Amino acid sequence: MDDGGAPGGSGRRTPPNFAIGVRNPADAGGAAVWPGAGGAPLTWQRMAMIANLPHLAVRLPARGGGAPQEILMMLDSGAGGADLMFHGRAVKTLDLPNPRSDSVKFVRGVGGAGSSNVKAWGGEFSWAEVAGVRFAAVRCLLVPGILDVSLYSAGIICADLMTRGAVVLDYARRRVALQDPNPPAVPPPDAGPPAGGAR
Repeated sequence: MDDGGAPGGSGRRTPPNFAIGVRNPADAGGAAVWPGAGGAPLTWQRMAMIANLPHLAVRLPARGGGAPQEILMMLDSGAGGADLMFHGRAVKTLDLPNPRSDSVKFVRGVGGAGSSNVKAWGGEFSWAEVAGVRFAAVRCLLVPGILDVSLYSAGIICADLMTRGAVVLDYARRRVALQDPNPPAVPPPDAGPPAGGAR
């Protein structure tokens, strides 16, 4: 998906870069630890396959401070320009951030639009939880026009969010693991008491 940028801008945004690795799930019990992450264990979450495409559970804050909204979104490493993108039906039915009038963009290549530009507005969540991992300051695009990728999902999890940490997809077992971009600090075993002595 191309991000046409804001009016008056350069016209196209440079997509994020990330490495993709493939391995045999039969090796080492199906990748039980993060590759290259010091052996940190994976925390698996269910991954729904709809039309052979991965969909993940997403929790979003409600603007009124009520119970979080729980939805399903499609994972798309080819979509950029935001962390999350919401199609027209979701814009009408969910409690999404108010669109910013200064954040108009034009996107294309999604929702059957082909090369046609579709108008979208930017917004931001204070947080969003994807497959059990919480991300802060999540940028979103609201596309009230023709974009409706699925009757079962509210939109797309884009590559921008995926590049915040590693993502492991286990298609054979229909599960996914996301690396927490801000894991809790764990002191080493020999760290000793905190500075100033024990309390």
